Amino acid sequence: MILKLAAAAADRSYVQRLMRALEEYDNLRLSVFTDQESLKLSLADRKYDVLLFDPAFYDPQAFQNAVTLPVLLLDENYILPEYLKDFAKISRYQRVSQIYKRVLELYSEKAGSAGNLSETGRAGAAAFYSPAGGTGKTTLALACAARLAAQGVRVCYLNFEEAASEECYLPQKAERGLSELLGCLGENLNFSMKLQGLLQNKGENLYYLNHFDSPNDFYEMKEEELEKLMEVIQGSGFFDAAVMDLGCSMERKNQKLFELADTIVLVEGCGRTAESKQKIFYNQMHILNAYREKMVRVINFDTGEKPSQESEIPVIGRIKRMAESDTALLADALAQGPYLKAVADAVYGKERA
Repeated sequence: MILKLAAAAADRSYVQRLMRALEEYDNLRLSVFTDQESLKLSLADRKYDVLLFDPAFYDPQAFQNAVTLPVLLLDENYILPEYLKDFAKISRYQRVSQIYKRVLELYSEKAGSAGNLSETGRAGAAAFYSPAGGTGKTTLALACAARLAAQGVRVCYLNFEEAASEECYLPQKAERGLSELLGCLGENLNFSMKLQGLLQNKGENLYYLNHFDSPNDFYEMKEEELEKLMEVIQGSGFFDAAVMDLGCSMERKNQKLFELADTIVLVEGCGRTAESKQKIFYNQMHILNAYREKMVRVINFDTGEKPSQESEIPVIGRIKRMAESDTALLADALAQGPYLKAVADAVYGKERA
């Protein structure tokens, strides 16, 4: 969906800088007005999806039928008159990328569910799971996502752990993400645009949403809400693949994510505790019988010995213990090295990756 966006402000230098920066976004068609008369003439015979306007440019008659979403370009020092206080607002003094995201969010709420930004098809989804903590599951999920991104695959990393641990690798610049998207599921809005407004990115092609604001947001989520959440993410057209990082439990929501995944990567660690929990998991035949065809195994901290668990599920990766202790550097090293090639192929499909 292409948005027709206009900006109207007397500060010619500011508004032209803003428009030049917004030109990098392909889904915007831009217009600029630096005097009230030219804006009024344009609104008489054209319609705009979004109008960013200086308070001095407000014209209730001209705006009424020609602008779907009028948004105040606000200077925090300006005292708003009462008749402008109910308008959507964006601070003019912030990064243009944040202005762009906020525009998409506001418009998604105003425009409702009609229209998608893209109709390029459903992204595949891979779930990374281990029944034991400390197996390196999150590091491998992040490294696999980064490897695919480097190959030109548009990837969204999603952390569904009760206590997420990806902050060591992904910068957490915003407080809004999965919890906010989840909270909007019952509303009539354009979820593709809402999603684009919430996304963060780490380098080209690698995107992510902040984990849930609190464990309760995940615990209280219904399975049908989880399915809708993934439907929004996979159907947005922004991604080719979604990498889901799961918590260690096997409660119903994790099983739902198993159901929604195209591939399930089981990460096995070494040590008595990990091996004990892995054995318990492999003895849950109702889970294995339901999802075995999707499952592959990765042996992390590999010692070269035979895996402790006997299983028909194929081992597609063996990763030796690496000397690097910093998680971010370790994930980067794994993404660039040879160990995860087969895993990346399984996650996205060898013929496509």
